[in-house]
Amino acid sequence: PSLNSVNEVGKKMKTEAEPEFASRIEAELKELNVQWEHICQQAYAKKAALKGGLDKTVSLRKDLSEMHEWITQAEEEYLERDFEYKTPDELQKAVEELKRAKEEAMQKEVKVKLVT
Repeated sequence: PSLNSVNEVGKKMKTEAEPEFASRIEAELKELNVQWEHICQQAYAKKAALKGGLDKTVSLRKDLSEMHEWITQAEEEYLERDFEYKTPDELQKAVEELKRAKEEAMQKEVKVKLVT
């Protein structure tokens, strides 16, 4: 709105001014409008960059939250467990379960590298 107001006043002054000053007013108005357009483009670029940064931050925060939840669940599941087995069948089941847990941890390792 302020720029529009300046342009309106400038046009009015141009019509009432002598030719020498009218051309100078016109040139200065053009330069002002060019500078304003440049500032607007910079502002749009900054806004886009900030939005991109915000999107990445939100995504990272979500990934970190999921990772924290997974680690907490794994700690509860494995660190507090008694790893004493009485039969070979129990031992075999535990080995298979730990292999699955290892695979899952390796998949999470890839995600951790991406997050890092």
